[in-house]
Amino acid sequence: TNQSTTSNVAYFKRKYAEEEDLQERLHGYFQKHLILQEDRSCILKLSLEKLRFLEDPEGYLRRSVLINNLLRKIHRE
Repeated sequence: TNQSTTSNVAYFKRKYAEEEDLQERLHGYFQKHLILQEDRSCILKLSLEKLRFLEDPEGYLRRSVLINNLLRKIHRE
C-alpha cells in the first residue's frame, strides 16, 4: 500500500501542477483579451470625438473606407 500511496501522491501533485499551469495560461489570455477590449473602447471614443469636430464626417468616412479598401487590395496582390 505504501507504493500505491506514493503513486497517488505523485498523481495528484502532477494533476495539481497541470491545473496550475492551465490557470496561469487562461489568466494571461483573459487579461490580454480584456486589455484589448479596453483599447478598442478607447479607440472608438477617440474616433467618435474626432468625427464630432469635422465639417463633413460622412465624406471623411467615405474617403477613409476607399483608402482602406485600396490598401487591402494592394496587400492581397
